[in-house]
Amino acid sequence: MPHPACPDNRGCPIFPSLIDYNAVIKSSEDSSDYAGVCEVGSEIPLPSDPIQRKTTKEKKDKRARVFTFFGVGAGFASWGYFVIDPQPSIYFGACLLWLAIACFAVAFWDHFEWHIKLKLLVAIIGFAVLGIASMKWLVYEARPSFTFLVPGAVLNQNSWDFIVNHRGPKSSESVQILFTDDDKKKAILSEHPQSLTRQDINSYMQILNYPEINPNGQGQIFALQFMWTPLIFDHEHYTMEITDKDHQDIHQELQIERVNGKWFWATQITENGKPLLNCKDAGFPYGDKASIPCLPKVTNPGY
Repeated sequence: MPHPACPDNRGCPIFPSLIDYNAVIKSSEDSSDYAGVCEVGSEIPLPSDPIQRKTTKEKKDKRARVFTFFGVGAGFASWGYFVIDPQPSIYFGACLLWLAIACFAVAFWDHFEWHIKLKLLVAIIGFAVLGIASMKWLVYEARPSFTFLVPGAVLNQNSWDFIVNHRGPKSSESVQILFTDDDKKKAILSEHPQSLTRQDINSYMQILNYPEINPNGQGQIFALQFMWTPLIFDHEHYTMEITDKDHQDIHQELQIERVNGKWFWATQITENGKPLLNCKDAGFPYGDKASIPCLPKVTNPGY
């Protein structure tokens, strides 16, 4: 028997035989209520199954917990990689960190049953904030940690109090600095070209040993210091070869000049030929221009 509202019986709901069609029609004041379901090929939305919805929610929550676990693991792996590896790769560390962020994003998407637009807004803001913060952290952690010397204060109008400084997020252990006064070395070698005594060598060269040097001057009330009297106080040139547990070939060159009664200095630090630090005061009289002034940025610990 054809449906009263759909004589051709195409695309109409299949009612059980026990349902009285007349009762169905009478329950609606207007047979146009069926307009949306009597078109050819139309589908009738079925009511949600509470059991099925509960099962789907449990699956999503389980997946959210799994991705949260993997996200925490990837985050700790990224942190541990930068702590353990003395020369970490910023690209590998970034991959681990972004893997953690992606896992947290999937867990967030599965766990919260918010409107799709609200989810997208929160996800975009979250990715932007975490992306900027993670890149800043990665750049900070990937910086090399090394030790070097800077001029501190003038003593007795003829000597320098050099300060042992440090850069980078990690402590430097088993530090050894071979300090050479290039001006004194040149003078000694010109006076004694054939042979040198221990006293001659000690007059222009010193070896400094430190068990550990921490970032930002931590662990010490006073900065580590080293006093030296140059050959010509107004024009000085020094070379340092620096090693520690993680670095074997750090080379520093330091020049100090007094111009019109004011002190200016410059330094260049490399590791295996790769630049680590290059600075020069604005009033320094010679050399190529450097990206930053030495005073106060390089003098201050932890810059």
